Amino acid sequence: MSITNKVIPHEIYCHSLEDFGKQHHFFTMAPSKAAKKTKFIRKHLRKQTDRLLQRAITLHQEGKLTEAQNTYEKILSINPRNSDVLGNLGLLKHSQGSTSRAVELYQQALSLSPNQDHLYYFLGNGLKELGQNEKAVAAYQKALAANYDSLNTLLHLGMSRQNLGQLSQARECYEQILRLSPKSTQAAYHLGLLAFQQGRYKEAADHFSTVLQYEAENIDASFNLALCHKELGQRNTALELLKKAGKLAPEDSDISYNIGVLYKEEGEFNDAEEAFLHALTLSPDKGICLTDLAILYHMQNRLEEAVCFYKRALEVGYHSEAATHMIAALNGQKTDSAPHQYILDIFDNYASDFELILTRDLNYDIPRQLAHIFQEYHDKPLHTALDLGCGTGLSGLPFRETTTHLTGVDLSQKMLAVAEKKQIYDQLHCRELIDFLQSTTDDYQLVIAADVFVYLGRLEPFFTALNTSLSHGSYVLFSVERCSGESYCLRQSGRYAHSEKYIGNLAETFDFRIKHQQEAGIRKERGAWIPGDIYLLQRG
Repeated sequence: MSITNKVIPHEIYCHSLEDFGKQHHFFTMAPSKAAKKTKFIRKHLRKQTDRLLQRAITLHQEGKLTEAQNTYEKILSINPRNSDVLGNLGLLKHSQGSTSRAVELYQQALSLSPNQDHLYYFLGNGLKELGQNEKAVAAYQKALAANYDSLNTLLHLGMSRQNLGQLSQARECYEQILRLSPKSTQAAYHLGLLAFQQGRYKEAADHFSTVLQYEAENIDASFNLALCHKELGQRNTALELLKKAGKLAPEDSDISYNIGVLYKEEGEFNDAEEAFLHALTLSPDKGICLTDLAILYHMQNRLEEAVCFYKRALEVGYHSEAATHMIAALNGQKTDSAPHQYILDIFDNYASDFELILTRDLNYDIPRQLAHIFQEYHDKPLHTALDLGCGTGLSGLPFRETTTHLTGVDLSQKMLAVAEKKQIYDQLHCRELIDFLQSTTDDYQLVIAADVFVYLGRLEPFFTALNTSLSHGSYVLFSVERCSGESYCLRQSGRYAHSEKYIGNLAETFDFRIKHQQEAGIRKERGAWIPGDIYLLQRG
């Protein structure tokens, strides 16, 4: 990075010999021979270190960093308190990527000479790189107080505040830069990143467009502008921007990968495959691309190829639990449950448009059907109900009017954030479902589990935990995908299906009566209904 390659000129940051003498008090009496000898030695050392420092700076400026470092260290062996040398050696180490050592050297130099204003800026950069953003903010503020390189200091101060989640303060830093320098593309770019982070995609797009007005070939701005248009649903515009960026940076695998994502979402599978494969020629270990290509093959029923790429994703360590789960599903293996991280990834990724996909694309209507069945058997108001795997609130909404107190539990915080805005639930908990049931002291009259057991194969642990939360006469209402036989299976979709026999055995084992059972289309997959069942069980 250019800021760490800056070499401090000797005449500015190294005291002259005359200044050195002015800073020391000497006796006016005639010196002894020993004193004269000491004075001579000091003068000789000063001249020696002065020559060495000039040579070190020259070597530093010429890029001969090893020789420069050796010379700086030789000076410090003579005078370890030379703040100018400590500062310059810090800059050298910083440029070599030795950030921790550079920070130590900056701090030593500033403890000896606090007026080296430039070092506060570089100290801030080092601390920010080490993730110590609070300390970085303090260093940048000292640099600003000394009016050192205000534009760059404000920029990096804003970045540190953004890393700390201090978004309004970060925004003020970038806007202050634009007041001082209205054509600052760096400030506009970081305002775009900030707006994107906060989900203000139109505003972010405006900032990235401003950058491109001054820097038409700014690849990062083009790339991020494309992502903004993608989030705004303007996929054609996003695709054109990515293609343009790809021509400017044909070796950028991220661009090729995102082109593939857009093609996949549009159902252009051949173009998507080509883009993903190109991205992998540029970055063979790109885990996210390996996984998306596996999903693409899975969607086309090219199962051997899907397994191959899930295995490659597993080999590079990308979302290992999810890859292992899908390999098991495609190979017809049976597991107890889906990994938590796999479930979390699914729902975190789809939180923003989860309901639209389910209801519009997959014709999902299970929550309404569950509520209708329950009302046939219990038409009186409930005091307490628990919606497990509540997601965005789609499953809880039909039950809001039937219960005084409705609690929702889900593994995904992003899904819960959507549910919270709807004000459906009296309480929301971000917890794993069985863990919540084992720890709660509350008693519920109704537990709802809509489309939850598709991520749980073996249900005995769930019903064991459920026993602590249900009293005699309480209900459990849920849906399952159906399979034949006496147990459950892991389908190629990565979801679990349960047999009628298995649910019946569970009800008997855990003291439930099956009040109602009916066949239901759970949701559509590739245009066809997934067969399933809806159950209402009553305790005792």
